[in-house]
Amino acid sequence: MAISRLNVHLEKTFFVPSDFASAHGELQRQACLSGADGVIDIEETNSSYLETRIYNLSATGIHYLDEAAKNEK
Repeated sequence: MAISRLNVHLEKTFFVPSDFASAHGELQRQACLSGADGVIDIEETNSSYLETRIYNLSATGIHYLDEAAKNEK
């Protein structure tokens, strides 16, 4: 079950690029804070403006449902 929308936005100078490795930790932190058990549908976007590199990582936080508990309801 989807429980949260996660977003990491990084802006750095032209000489210091951003990538998945630099944003992944923050994405995991946001997922934990929202109570998510996992992350799906990760989307990456890269752009630049003058000497600024912009990196955005968006994803959906999910919570796993226990089938036994679900059937008891």
